[in-house]
Amino acid sequence: MKKIVIVCFLFFVHTICFSVPNPGGNASIKQDLSGTGVVTPTISRTPSFQKPYPTNKWYNSLIYNDYSKPSLAMYTQPQLHIVSYQTVSQQRYNGCLLIGYPVLDAYVPWPPYDSQPGNCFTYSSDIVDNTRSQLCVTPTDLSNIPKTISTNDVKLKSFSDWACTMDNGQYEATFGQGMLFTYFDFKNNSNAMISYPNTLNANNSFKIYTDSSTHVTSTNTFTADKIILEVTSYYNTGNTSSRYHPTSSVRYYGIFLPTNTQIQLNAYSGSDPANSTQFINITFTGLSRYMSVGLMTSKDDFEDWYKYSYNFVTNTQATYDVTNQNKVKTDFNFTFNVKRSDFGLVTNQTLFAVMPHHYKKSSISLNYFNDKVFQTFRGKMKVVSGNKFSTQYQFQGMVPFLNHTISSSAVKTLITSSLDTDKNTNIDPAGYQADNTYYYGKNLAKVANLITVADNAGDITAKNLLISRLRTELANWFTYSSVETKKFFAYDSNWGGLIGINVGFGTQRYNDHHFHYGYFIYASAILAMYDDTFANRYGGMVELLIKDIANTTRSDSDFPYMRHFDVYEGHSWSNGMGGGQFEDSGFVYSDSIDEESSSEAMNAWSSIYLWGMATNKSSYFNFANSDKNIKLGIWLYTNHYNSIREYYFDADSGDSETEIYPSNLLATYGNHGSVGVLFGGRAWYYVYWSYTHGAREVKGIQLLPVTPAMTYLAYDKDYAENNFYAKMLTETPGDYYWNDVWEKYHSLFNPSSAWTNFTTNPTVDDGGTKSFTYHFINYFKQYGTPVTTYSADFPSYLVTEDSLGKKYFMIYNPLPINRVVRFYDSSDTYAGSVNVNAGSYVITSNLIKDTNPDNILVYPVPYKPHSGGSYDANGITFQNIGTNAKIRIFNVAGELVFETAQSTFFVWDAKNKYGNNIASGIYIYYITSNEGKTFKGKIAIER
Repeated sequence: MKKIVIVCFLFFVHTICFSVPNPGGNASIKQDLSGTGVVTPTISRTPSFQKPYPTNKWYNSLIYNDYSKPSLAMYTQPQLHIVSYQTVSQQRYNGCLLIGYPVLDAYVPWPPYDSQPGNCFTYSSDIVDNTRSQLCVTPTDLSNIPKTISTNDVKLKSFSDWACTMDNGQYEATFGQGMLFTYFDFKNNSNAMISYPNTLNANNSFKIYTDSSTHVTSTNTFTADKIILEVTSYYNTGNTSSRYHPTSSVRYYGIFLPTNTQIQLNAYSGSDPANSTQFINITFTGLSRYMSVGLMTSKDDFEDWYKYSYNFVTNTQATYDVTNQNKVKTDFNFTFNVKRSDFGLVTNQTLFAVMPHHYKKSSISLNYFNDKVFQTFRGKMKVVSGNKFSTQYQFQGMVPFLNHTISSSAVKTLITSSLDTDKNTNIDPAGYQADNTYYYGKNLAKVANLITVADNAGDITAKNLLISRLRTELANWFTYSSVETKKFFAYDSNWGGLIGINVGFGTQRYNDHHFHYGYFIYASAILAMYDDTFANRYGGMVELLIKDIANTTRSDSDFPYMRHFDVYEGHSWSNGMGGGQFEDSGFVYSDSIDEESSSEAMNAWSSIYLWGMATNKSSYFNFANSDKNIKLGIWLYTNHYNSIREYYFDADSGDSETEIYPSNLLATYGNHGSVGVLFGGRAWYYVYWSYTHGAREVKGIQLLPVTPAMTYLAYDKDYAENNFYAKMLTETPGDYYWNDVWEKYHSLFNPSSAWTNFTTNPTVDDGGTKSFTYHFINYFKQYGTPVTTYSADFPSYLVTEDSLGKKYFMIYNPLPINRVVRFYDSSDTYAGSVNVNAGSYVITSNLIKDTNPDNILVYPVPYKPHSGGSYDANGITFQNIGTNAKIRIFNVAGELVFETAQSTFFVWDAKNKYGNNIASGIYIYYITSNEGKTFKGKIAIER
């Protein structure tokens, strides 16, 4: 996009310049934040790169945090890295890197939640305070005296997709997610000291071995290129309320060095029955000054880890693709700087640990290494060797709306009567919600959903009114003039991002942008499907919102790459600045980065897909990225679902081999079957606000907004019904908070019960309406619930199955050309096809079984004569039927309504064989070709 101004900022000695993007068309943004009253965070340490700064990353506190510390806890799974600071007496060496492997535990959170142990658990570790790391790496001078490092010396030097490099002036350290090695390059003639950062006693020990059995106790200097560290830690606060369990751990690290490196132990001077040491000094004797620290499962791993330890990771990068059958593949690649290539060493490969979502549902096998496993906050991580790995999942389709023939006149009356009120819903929120981009975005999406209801109900007046209202509101937000004080977006040249005015929930700190802006993108996508002019006028603004939350270009000069999405963990993070911190009883706690509403993140990814679907039309020549947005949305959505299934829902809970959160740990506090907030180093069954509706809120925040694009919630219907929903009912019986959210969710696995519940108590939250909820539930009541037993070669589809086992295939074709959509069963065997008209949708229970299904097209379906909408026409067209084909049309009672013999093309005017208009309803057509092949399908007529 065009750049209209360059803004530069001077930080220390680095001048950082970001260009200001121009959305083009009729859209515009404010070029800076001046006069808005909004101040974005100061960048307290200046990276050595000149591009938009990353936010919402696990390492973000290296650039900024509230406490003027070098970093908060950075959970890299299975490890934890922290840049130390002097707040607790044991942390003597300011600005140095602490390394640990957490021990899992469950405990009741701090007050006031201690009074509600049955309602809330926290799942965390004995490393929750920053003194519980196992190793501290400190630079020393030539006399092995620790060097002084200021907190301001610590910089983020570089980063890649799941790794980063910190620089404290004396060494650079590279570490990342899943990486089992931490790589150090020392400079300024620095040597190294590795110490145990906690109090040594009979329970806490720090031992050194030269191999799996030779324990070093002498303080004499010796020469080696590798040693083993065995660290034993014990943690018991002595809290009589049993808030914490006493926990202990034994951890093993391999230290890998250049040849002829000198090592000396400093013996523990107190009572030392375990022959522990306090620290070791490492002196480099040649020009090479590097070290890798490898986390091992036991001392027996030592020789194997040694073979891979000299390949220093320099870059990590993920690439993705979506195949024609909507298989979503991600390739994860490492690149290296090989420090040594001696005989017996493996070059250009490493050992790393993959997470459960990488291996449990992926169709690509991994190169597991000797069945080594680490138990972590994310379940069992398995060790893999190599320089790359891949995952592949099946995308199960996504539709923008649930247009259908409503079979019951009573249901249609209920929907239309509710729509009469809902169409006048207030868009502009009031009170504490006023002008906040979150609440405003929810209202915009609410109106967008009402457009689809009005269209399906055939209420043209209401549809046009809602389109006009939504167009006006979005145009207001997507343009800026100098007299405006709210309802616009401004560019932040400090970090490189868009800030919606007015801010809310910390969006000025880059919190929750994908939650807020996802609603704006969703509303824009639905509007663009009904208003061909909107995308051309304001589409550039939508593209900027997408770039703000999920930019695909790593070298972009306006926005960072993938602001919210964590490529390795497979989900997003909401916290913009790297986490929070608090102190309790002398301990410093850091929860690291976090995210609450996984479903609102999924709404953002589905909205990107829907925007691509809405703008992927031949008339939008200025939207060359529309297909990219479709694939981007599919990639984010599919990967995030597989991550949510594990780390939010723990769908395999109860199986000790596959569960994420060990059931035996949670039994004391109640295993709720899901979490409310996911942290880097914590899983919390709670929400950030002071809730009063228990599970209705804690679980419900993982559901809303329930739209046609959110059918992933029913991919595992057994879990949804018998775990998630059942536990909600058990914990909050008789409560109806967020009733429309819960009953729409309920309809994805038991629509009849959901219909009864909602019609009995039709209450809605501030993001919902009665008419949309009735419309949504009725679709699944009429056509059955979503199934994942089919895939298609076109992304906009939904397959459902009713209680009798009958399957329905819904396809929406937004393209200006007709499309044949092929379906495949779970074994990827071709199952049949559906012909879909340009700009229309089809619902059918019959797939065309012909092996060459590229010809016959029947449209529009449904046929709505004189409606003035996209389904109005001179009649129903039968195209490419072949020579001398016979067409027969029957009603659902099996009575012949009409028949004719035609060649190639025929338009049926919906009149029977006597020349009379036929009634509204469902009809079955049979087309018999000249070769004797028969094609069968359904059509619907709405008068």
